[in-house]
Amino acid sequence: MKKTLMKDINSGKDQLNLSGAIKSDIITRGLRSALATGNWGKDKQGDVQKTGVAQVLNRLTFLSS
Repeated sequence: MKKTLMKDINSGKDQLNLSGAIKSDIITRGLRSALATGNWGKDKQGDVQKTGVAQVLNRLTFLSS
């Protein structure tokens, strides 16, 4: 993202193209993974910061929900 923004600034363009700098598929994959596993965020070593944030909600019957 930084490379794309710097390229736009150095080329003299008046407007920044954020859609070119931010890849939505990376954000989508991250959200899907977080909701599927319940693990949110990773530190520099790759360890999960928060676990159990998202849980499956069973709504088959009134009592199960």
